[in-house]
Amino acid sequence: MNKVNHFRNKIIETYLNGTVNDAIYLGESLLNEHWHNKNFHTKGYMDDLFNLATMLADLDQYHRALPLFADSARLISAQYGETAELAMRLTGLGTCMFEVGMKEPAIFTLGHASAIYLKETGEDSEAYADSLYNLGNANAGMGRHKEALKQHLTALDIRRNLDVRHEITDSLHSLAFIYEKTKNYDKAIEYAKEAMHMCIGDDETYASACNYLAEIYEETKQYEDAILLYDRVLEAAITQTGKEHSAYVNVAYRRANLLAKTNRPKEASSELTDVSNIFQKMNGNSGANHMFYANCLRTMAIIQNHLGETKASESLMLESMKIRIHTEEDLTKELIFLIEMYLANNDPDKALETLIYALMRTSTDNPSFEKIINDLTNAFLKSDLTYVPQIMEAMENLNDAIKLFPIVSKWSEWENEAFD
Repeated sequence: MNKVNHFRNKIIETYLNGTVNDAIYLGESLLNEHWHNKNFHTKGYMDDLFNLATMLADLDQYHRALPLFADSARLISAQYGETAELAMRLTGLGTCMFEVGMKEPAIFTLGHASAIYLKETGEDSEAYADSLYNLGNANAGMGRHKEALKQHLTALDIRRNLDVRHEITDSLHSLAFIYEKTKNYDKAIEYAKEAMHMCIGDDETYASACNYLAEIYEETKQYEDAILLYDRVLEAAITQTGKEHSAYVNVAYRRANLLAKTNRPKEASSELTDVSNIFQKMNGNSGANHMFYANCLRTMAIIQNHLGETKASESLMLESMKIRIHTEEDLTKELIFLIEMYLANNDPDKALETLIYALMRTSTDNPSFEKIINDLTNAFLKSDLTYVPQIMEAMENLNDAIKLFPIVSKWSEWENEAFD
């Protein structure tokens, strides 16, 4: 028994130090000790099963945690019946079920846990509120928004009465999420705002709350409000992680896009340049081949074109495409952008060359083949000039190797540069 107690004390010490993997190893060793002593029906064994399952779930190792939660729940139920101890284990089991795709059984299990808490702890208890919160999240994940709203609103009322600040914030965010998904944006903003104000004083949760509300504002095209909130998130990120961190870079990129949408292209371009430089510094040589960097280049190309800097725009878009070509990503949007830019600058030859390259890249096996062809040709037809004869000639030339040779050589050379 002394050995068992030693393991338990060591697990607690290791877990609190943040070395969860080591705590899990010790937890498995502790179970081996129980099995060696044949202590399968003791309360201590049931608790140790539950604690190990909880640590595994904390690391998102749900497949490993699930059978341990199930064993612990089965043993508790057989020996003690439907108590709050069983409900706690059923909650862990239901959460793991949901995460591994057993969604209907998960909702049943979480509902069972909630019913036990209601009976054992009462309708005003924190445990019952927590169970409704978990059940509400599961129903929301299944798209059952009506049931989820009812459960979250009840949980919120209980939590408000108990004045459990952190849990109230969680409920507010879950409600905001459901209202956002159902496009009731006024309600989503109302709850997200309240959650944000409740987080004031806790820098980390406040930044996260600001970021979520900013995303709703962005979704509803309230760009100025979103920018102001992203400013707060960036200030917090600089304090908490510094600029060379994804927490800063991702938000700065989103903010730059909003600057462009609010007709501040020079500010947006400057910020995107900074973001790109930071990203390159963070990732070294690999940064130049990353899709995030490609997105920055594409956005900068669009902004430079808006500013009338055609050469810079062309260079940035081609550079973005060189990264995307490695992933065999569809380049139709980028090629249409170039075609429209060339036509706007009275350079139909370049536009037609780009059209031919786009047609060469478009497989007839592509389910979107007809749409891609229509989008490409419409890029010409939207121009002031009528390019139908040139388009027809370009399509006919796809079977003429001699006529195509100069164009094929040019684009092949560009592709080779992308793979160097």
